[in-house]
Amino acid sequence: MKINSSQPIIKYKVLIVSRETSKGESILVETNLQFNTQLHTIFLFFGKASIETVSFIEQQFMSALRNDEPSKNYYTTIQFFPDTEQINFLSDLNKATTFPASADYILIQMEEEPSALLQENIEKLAKENQYQLEAIFLNSPSKPVSSQFSNQHTFSLPISNFSVQSNGDQLKKYLLEPEKTYHIIGDTHECLEELMTLLEKSGFSFNSSGKIIKRPDPSHQFILLGDSIDKGKNTKAILEFLYLNLEHFYFVIGNHESFVYHYLQGKIKNANEEIVSRFF
Repeated sequence: MKINSSQPIIKYKVLIVSRETSKGESILVETNLQFNTQLHTIFLFFGKASIETVSFIEQQFMSALRNDEPSKNYYTTIQFFPDTEQINFLSDLNKATTFPASADYILIQMEEEPSALLQENIEKLAKENQYQLEAIFLNSPSKPVSSQFSNQHTFSLPISNFSVQSNGDQLKKYLLEPEKTYHIIGDTHECLEELMTLLEKSGFSFNSSGKIIKRPDPSHQFILLGDSIDKGKNTKAILEFLYLNLEHFYFVIGNHESFVYHYLQGKIKNANEEIVSRFF
């Protein structure tokens, strides 16, 4: 089967269970719906705002999105905007989608016939702040969506059992243990001697090859925030040191590592060669 990549891929499973009455009529007993999505998604709910639709959003949809991990102080952040006509709506939406809020999920109850300008402004904020957009039609026929939308869905309410699967479980693998002490080191830019001196002051010892032979108590963890390479003209030495001691640090990929990786793979075209030679 050939799939047209320009069409949205619907990602949910529906199980409808029914039974017959004594008169031979089929009635709905239970509807199970499993919905797949990802973190940093803005959901636009289209259709008439009614007690049923708002109740579904607040009590079922929002509840199903929650994927808390209290032991690591992680709680899913969800922002619901029930009224786009509020004066500060766009300003509040921008705050909700930018640091330090950066809500995991944004839910917006749209008007039945939203203006093109409103939708355009929402799409612009989503793109600027790197949020996925999904359209959900509640008890309403679906309509053509913008090319900015990754998916569109049509739900017929009521839904008895609603569940969500997302990539939140992947994020939870990287949550830090709150009882430990974390030392944050950023932007070493190949200053290897300075980095080793800093680590020595924190309780590390090295052999002649630069391998760590003693480190602080495991209750102290060290995070390198990225940009370990470039600018220092000492690329080989810093990479060998970090590779030799991988097990002692948490690593975050910086913009320099990301640039070099994609540049070497040929995925970055027409880069300014002067900038590349000076900084990378």
